Amino acid sequence: MKAKRILPVVMALVLVSSTLAFSGCIEDDDDILLETTMYVPDDERADEMLIVQEQAREAGIHIELEAVEWGTYIEEVEAGNAPLSYSGWSGTPSAEYIMSYMMEGSPWAYYSGWYEGEEFTQKVNDAVREPDDEERWNLYHEAHEVLIEDDMGVYIMYTERMPRAYHDSVEIPEESWNPYMGAGPLVVAEEWEVEGSDTLDIAQTHEPSDFHPIRYTDVYSAYIFVQMYDPLVSTYPEGEPNTDAEHTLAESFEVSDDGLEMTFELKEGIEFHNGDEVTAEDVEFTINTMMMGEDEEDEYFDMYDVDNNPESPREPDFANIDYVEAVDEYTLEIHMEERDMELLQKGGFESLYTLPRDYIEEHGWETYEDELIGTGPYEFSSYDAGDELRLEEFEDYRKEVNTPEMVFDFYDEESTAVTALRDGDTHYMSRISANNYHDLADEDDVVTRSFQDMGHNRIAFNHNMEPFDDVNVRKALAYAIDADEVIEAEMTQELADNTRSPVPDVHPAHPEDVYMYERDTERARELLHEAGYTGD
Repeated sequence: MKAKRILPVVMALVLVSSTLAFSGCIEDDDDILLETTMYVPDDERADEMLIVQEQAREAGIHIELEAVEWGTYIEEVEAGNAPLSYSGWSGTPSAEYIMSYMMEGSPWAYYSGWYEGEEFTQKVNDAVREPDDEERWNLYHEAHEVLIEDDMGVYIMYTERMPRAYHDSVEIPEESWNPYMGAGPLVVAEEWEVEGSDTLDIAQTHEPSDFHPIRYTDVYSAYIFVQMYDPLVSTYPEGEPNTDAEHTLAESFEVSDDGLEMTFELKEGIEFHNGDEVTAEDVEFTINTMMMGEDEEDEYFDMYDVDNNPESPREPDFANIDYVEAVDEYTLEIHMEERDMELLQKGGFESLYTLPRDYIEEHGWETYEDELIGTGPYEFSSYDAGDELRLEEFEDYRKEVNTPEMVFDFYDEESTAVTALRDGDTHYMSRISANNYHDLADEDDVVTRSFQDMGHNRIAFNHNMEPFDDVNVRKALAYAIDADEVIEAEMTQELADNTRSPVPDVHPAHPEDVYMYERDTERARELLHEAGYTGD
């Protein structure tokens, strides 16, 4: 029997204890030149920062670690209260999207570090509009050079291989494990099955943060939504937009020679879970809803008869779109203000879950959130907070569904989920720590796999707050840290690569020669002295 998740009030008490545990102590005040604070999401990665804390102390920098719940972490960092913050980023095949959190004016404030790099932003913007592939990659490489010179805080960054573990009663095709699978192999696998069961049980240590397919921001919600909604186009398996997969809503698409018009032909006869047919008006409605932030609320209300427009966190992904038009029942056109060579590869399109316009206009968003009517192989069945979420087969889906039921089981602790996996009480772990991944590798009834992710982890500087508004302080901390030691201790080289680039090495935008900081505590102290931090 799985453990219930701790209620939020109790969680707050746990986090207080966690923060105290991370605080550490300064053994020799005379040896410390600079004191600062880092906010860390309270998850399995927090221990990595204990190693960073010790490394920095040896260079004269004391870092107080504040481990807080994810929602609090976002609030504090977005408010500009964190001098340092540690976070991860899961990208897409779009290099511009991978790097967008660092761009000036980025909406991803809890990743951006308040960086104001005009030259960096300009080079990335030029790259995404450049039709020549080779020149586009060169512009990204030049943007990296600017990034390193300004020292954006990417010194702890490494691209990852995402570890997964599942019971050997589950069969997943080999070709499903690649960098472009989105939220996981069960999404793109043409065939997977569970031997001896009509239910696939998936273990998660986090519940969805939001059941709104426009408003959500976390990957744990995405794991569920991708089972309930089909994409307009897919970037699987090579990272390029296509309609080859049977589950895409589009039959085909074309891009004009100047890149300013995209035309999509939808498959006919695709049904929502309530039986209504999917039309171009539904896709138009969905894209317009994704495009409309708080500032465009009045315009949105003029277009559609629906109140309480959800503010979309992915609005910037659609910034280059002029307007969207349903030309006829199955034809959709997207007209661009400026060319965007990576529009269909960005997170906004990966998260484009087509919504039933007529239903939402008739019943409103609040009712829709209770029903979550999509087009995918599974439809919403029930949700018991702290316990499980159940999906059931959509019987009118256009292809055979692999199991009649899919259940997401929520656990307080990863160790409890691992025990359930060993015992066969759950079939698949959507996320797992490196330590448990390696421990499970020797289990007879468990299969462990990893795949290249388009993501990374880094410590971000708040460029608007002392002391990290000074480039010498940023570089001092860069010289203080040995990222390889962090990787070796917590991830192992099998699951992570030390790199100064936010773009993984499987992507053509990844530069071949990237300057790597070698740990040099004496150089770190020299830079702190130059910045005026002498310990006096």
